[in-house]
Amino acid sequence: MAVRSSTITTLILLSWIFYSNVLCLDLDDLTKAAPFTKEELEHIQSIRMPFIFSFHKGKEDLDHDLVDQLAARVDGLARVGTVDVANSALTSILKDLGISSSSYPKFRAYEFDIPKTKFKDSEDVDTLIEFVKNSVPENLIKTIPSVDQIQPNLISALQQKKLSSFVFTNKDGIPDLLLKLAIWMDQSYQFHIVNHPDEALMQSFSLQKLPAIVVTIPSKKNDGAIAFSPYLYDRTRFGGVKFLNVIRFLMSVNNQLQQDGILKEIFSNIEEPQPSEKESKANRPQPLFEITPDVPDFCNENQLGLCLISFLDGSPSNEQLQHQLETLKNVQHSPAIRDRVVKFMWIDGICHPSFAEALTVGIDHLPTVVAISPRRRRFAKLLGAFAENSISEFIIGVLTGHVPILPFSEFPVISGDDNCTQAHLSLAAPPEVEGDDDVDDLIAEVLQEHELKQNADNLDADENAKQGIDEEEAQLEHKRKIAQQEIDRLNRMFNVGTLEENR
Repeated sequence: MAVRSSTITTLILLSWIFYSNVLCLDLDDLTKAAPFTKEELEHIQSIRMPFIFSFHKGKEDLDHDLVDQLAARVDGLARVGTVDVANSALTSILKDLGISSSSYPKFRAYEFDIPKTKFKDSEDVDTLIEFVKNSVPENLIKTIPSVDQIQPNLISALQQKKLSSFVFTNKDGIPDLLLKLAIWMDQSYQFHIVNHPDEALMQSFSLQKLPAIVVTIPSKKNDGAIAFSPYLYDRTRFGGVKFLNVIRFLMSVNNQLQQDGILKEIFSNIEEPQPSEKESKANRPQPLFEITPDVPDFCNENQLGLCLISFLDGSPSNEQLQHQLETLKNVQHSPAIRDRVVKFMWIDGICHPSFAEALTVGIDHLPTVVAISPRRRRFAKLLGAFAENSISEFIIGVLTGHVPILPFSEFPVISGDDNCTQAHLSLAAPPEVEGDDDVDDLIAEVLQEHELKQNADNLDADENAKQGIDEEEAQLEHKRKIAQQEIDRLNRMFNVGTLEENR
């Protein structure tokens, strides 16, 4: 396969690899230290990549030479960058990381996987590098022991919508170069290591010498079967086997196959693998649950990500309750949300009004959703409809910073004194009273009074007409007056009746 040089770009859009519209870096800067942006810091919990932070307080505290030396030593094993703890725009984000302008380490490394619960503070670069290497999962790079393992691994990669890349070496272990490639391009390639390949492996990839880097190009045969052909790294075209050169090579291959429509055709005809029972359980999010006084630690302040609290009408009269719960479950398991750090829960807003009001949710707002960032002590309320699309867009908007979040001083507490039965009954319509003679007499008296008032109203209207006052306005004014008098009189009568009953 001939790679057209026009497909090679000097700019890596990291949204294509990892970052989902968060960051754009020049290709040559991947191994250099660049200041972390606010967007990057907000999203590190959702990015599968190691990070190494160099913290400083103000420009005068930034040692450029030291940071450059750090980046040179790391050389692509992690995204290395600087963070100014004196930047007020980063205060709340850094607080989530346990960092403040008065307390911060010199260097901190974060693990590869998400959520990033593990990190290492150290001024020793070797310690940071060792931590990063150990955090990379074993399945990021697969070992090929024999030629019969090649075909299954090629198909497995296509099922994951990835191309396959192989590194052949006559040495033991996994070279740092391969580890770097896997860290940065895991979304597009499945990487394999072949140590001390035998003659059969060398012949199957048309290899003459080692080390060698190969990408397998898939193609569809006339009978529908998929064939693979090896495409070797060309040193005369891309230069020596170095990290950035190989990145350019891998990008060019992927880019051309995308442009030619080959990947779309191949991927659309590959049946996706079914996860094992163990994998299904491991990837299964915590089920949607109801918040009650018996669940005090439902949104711990040290919890990462978001707590998504849905305020619903939990009374028996709400015929839509089950449908609303199903909506939340569908959102939770949707492709756009299921891999994000979001904890789903719901609360009976009728039963616990004080909790709802603390987050600016009134009974007339139900059903609705509130997203809480417990570590940042901030929240946002859904303004759209209680529907799958709007809830999903709301969650993504909060996570990406497109939906503003407001601060709160103290996390609301559910009162154990809330009486759900009484709260639900208060919403029900009052029972009709039948066969009560006192009520019948009262109604008759009201009707009689109304008739007398109506006659008086007519007399007043005639008098007003004689005095040149507009008849229609006079009638409206007197009707308002009579209505108010009637309301006042009825209120007094019912108040008296209530007092008698209480006695």
